[in-house]
Amino acid sequence: MINYQISSHYSSFATVRFDTKEPEDIQFGTVVSINGSIHANLPDPSLGFSNYTTGSDVYNVIENLLSYSNICGSRMVILVKRYPNRQDISGIVNKLRYHHALVTFIVSNSPSGGDTVSRDLYDIASKTNGFCAFNDDFYFHITITNVPGLAHPYQTYSVNVKVSGVGTRSLPIQRAPDAAYYYHYMTIQEQRPHNSFQNITLQWANLDDPTDFQYVSVDEPYIYYHFKNGNFFDWFYEYSKGNYTMNLKFNYTDTDVHTLQIRTFRQEPVDFWIPYQD
Repeated sequence: MINYQISSHYSSFATVRFDTKEPEDIQFGTVVSINGSIHANLPDPSLGFSNYTTGSDVYNVIENLLSYSNICGSRMVILVKRYPNRQDISGIVNKLRYHHALVTFIVSNSPSGGDTVSRDLYDIASKTNGFCAFNDDFYFHITITNVPGLAHPYQTYSVNVKVSGVGTRSLPIQRAPDAAYYYHYMTIQEQRPHNSFQNITLQWANLDDPTDFQYVSVDEPYIYYHFKNGNFFDWFYEYSKGNYTMNLKFNYTDTDVHTLQIRTFRQEPVDFWIPYQD
């Protein structure tokens, strides 16, 4: 799986299996050696926690990775089967922000244990410009190719928007530093099931060129057809250089407040960091 769509901009790789009774060491190497390590250390239920109430140790894994040098601007893709138990996440949020490290969580819709109603992973991603995708285990191979991963290293836009019911939102301006293809990723709800989601339309327009206007619109059948039981979708668009207005239209059948993650990446380096949101 790690061989799929990896940018040549990355210089080193690391992997570790976690949620095991005996903690395992982080393995460092090239993409080839790390791929071999992953296949040699696939998930093994016999090595995992036997108690359903035991939470994932994913936070320890993140902190261990962040303890190494030369990790500024690093990317993490973490597959989560067991949910962590609820705790104060401010420390790990601060560390991810300090190192400008981006994390993408790919989370099982059917956890093997932990706090199964916790939104902490989603909240960590929201507060650090990361991304939190949920899907059935069987569709993880689809998910990893349609969320921020290792193919497009450089983030150019990140916003969390709160929506409820039916309405519209004006979002912060999106800057395209150069003409290029930009890759977008968006969640439609914090996790599955998203029974209240009906449809979403995101529109963008170049402030300097009224003819440079486009939109993407998705509904629940579209999400299921392309992303199965996921809470996300993705698309790409060839932008001209400039600043783009962003407007969101949404339709949910409930009055709950949902926090949506909207992220944009590209292949080419940029000379700025994206501000964080609380």
